[in-house]
Parts: sequence; C-alpha cells; structure tokens
Amino acid sequence: MSKKGLLVLVLILILGTIFYLFIAKNQNQNSFQSAKSQDVNFLEVELESLDLNFAYAADFVYSDTFNLVFKVGGLLEQGEVELERESSFKKNQLLFQINNRKAFSQYLQVKNQFRATFDNANQILEKLLLPNEILKWKNFTSSLSENQLITDFPVISSREEQKLIQDLNLLKSYTELKKLESNMTNYFFLAPFDGKVLELNAKVGSNIEKNKTVALLVSNKTRILKVVMDSVDFHQISSVQKVWVESNDFVQSLDWKAKTVVNSGSKVMLLFKGTNWNGLSNKKVYRFKLQGKTEKKFACIPSAFIREGKVKQASTNRLTKVVIQKSVKDSSFVEGLKTGMKIIP
Repeated sequence: MSKKGLLVLVLILILGTIFYLFIAKNQNQNSFQSAKSQDVNFLEVELESLDLNFAYAADFVYSDTFNLVFKVGGLLEQGEVELERESSFKKNQLLFQINNRKAFSQYLQVKNQFRATFDNANQILEKLLLPNEILKWKNFTSSLSENQLITDFPVISSREEQKLIQDLNLLKSYTELKKLESNMTNYFFLAPFDGKVLELNAKVGSNIEKNKTVALLVSNKTRILKVVMDSVDFHQISSVQKVWVESNDFVQSLDWKAKTVVNSGSKVMLLFKGTNWNGLSNKKVYRFKLQGKTEKKFACIPSAFIREGKVKQASTNRLTKVVIQKSVKDSSFVEGLKTGMKIIP
C-alpha cells in the first residue's frame, strides 16, 4: 500500500473513532437525563392515618318517658296538681284518678261480708286453739277495717284451723277480696318520677276508656344527646382526639367512651347522657363534632398521579388500582398502595 493510501486509511479510522465517541456521549447524556427526569418525578409511598373531622346535627331527647294509662275506664277526675301540656309534677304526686265510688262501695261491701264471716270463725277458733295461736287471727281481723289494707292470710298450723277454713270457704273469699283491693289501685295514678307532661290526650270530666293513654309523661332529669351518623364514618374511627357538642352560645365536651351505640343499617345512633343539660332547649339543633384518626392507614399522593382509579409503578410501569378515601385540594388519600412503592404520574 502506498503512503498516500495508508494516510487515508488512518484518517478514516480517526474520523470513525471521533464519530463513535460523539454518538456514545450523546446516548449516555440522554440516558442520564432520562434517568434524572425519572428520579425527579417518581414518588415513594408512605402510609399514614387519616385525620377525621366529622360534623353532624345533634338534638336532645328524653330517655325516660311514661304513658299515663288506666287499666279501668270511667270518669277522669283531677288529682293533686292541675295538669296541662308542659305542666310539672313531683314523684308520687296524685296526677289523675278515675271516679271509683261505685267500685269502692262494692269493695267495702265484700270486705264487710268477709269480716262478718271471719268474726264467726274467730269465735270458734278461740274455743279450739291456744291463746298464742289465736293472736295471729286477731291481728288479721284488725286489718279488715275500712281504712286499712288487708294483711297476708295467716299461716295454717293445725288441723282444726284447716277444717274450719275449708268449711267456711275463707281462703277463696280472701283471694277474691285481695283481688278487689288490688283493683282499687287502678283508679289512681301516682307520678313515677319528677317530670312534666309532654302530651295530654284527655280532659278532666271526660269518660276514659280502659287502657287509653291519657298523657305522655317525661322525666326532667334524664335527657340525652342524640347523634345519627353514617355507619361508614363511625366504623372507620380508631381513636378520638376530641369530641364535643356546640351551638352559637354553648360548647360542651363529651365522653366518647360513655356513649351508647344503636346500629340501624347504614346509620348509627349515638346517645350521650349528661347531667349539665339544664337550660338547653329541646327544640334547638346542636352541632356534634369529632376529631380523630382512621382505623386504616392511607397513602397521601398528588391527585395528578391517579388515572381512572389507578396509579403507575415506576419500576415496571404496571398499573395498580386504588380506592380514594378523601381528597384535599390537589392531594388524595387512597387505599391499595404499600409503603416504599415508587409511583410515577
């Protein structure tokens, strides 16, 4: 090969090497820029508890209500207090009564007949029994007066007593008389607690049917705060930082552990008892508020990373389905991702 040819060959080799190095440099630079761009845009997932902030309407309800019902019918008469809607009363006050003159007269008639029979029995027993055995029958006889309740029937302790009672049919007569006496209590209604009248369905002087509700009574010391919230919200609460009820002029902390929970499908009713509800209106709606944490942990990621409910993994470009629990501005709290997973938009 001539010197000229050798020189051309060397020149070609040099130019080829320079061109190769230029191409390789550009490829490496592009790969570095691509990798750098990927490092900048991927996000490493971290799981955290979701802060909860719930607000629901709440109102006061009475927990102890009572239907004023008579087991007998008749003319309704005034008790110790003049009752109308919102009227207050004290425990054991006579609220209403049913006219019992006819029933009481019948009761006294039967009671007097029983006493006359028993007086005859006593005269016989005094001849048959010892003095200490006669004493129990005399004590029983004293309870048969008009203004006393009949005591329990004496214990039979001898054959003589047993025979006399059977001959005079005393035990059966006593049972019938006690039934009449017990029935007399059905003509009176004593207040079961301190409270007031919520509803009044009858007036004094009207004829009341048996088992008809005359009034709805409510205790004034057992009001509770009622909150109805979504079941989904309730069941995701793992810890409570603060819970309270408020209105424009009232704020009261609540004890979360002291609540009563009533499940009803998609809703949960929470009941809070309290002793300092005095002065608060039953007609006013209050706001129940809760701050806490969720039971599950979620990933907080930019909403732009989510496409049609899925996110892309950086290492494999595979799509992973996520469930959005909550969105705040440009971020979303999602389920379905693991700690340390790298995702890209």
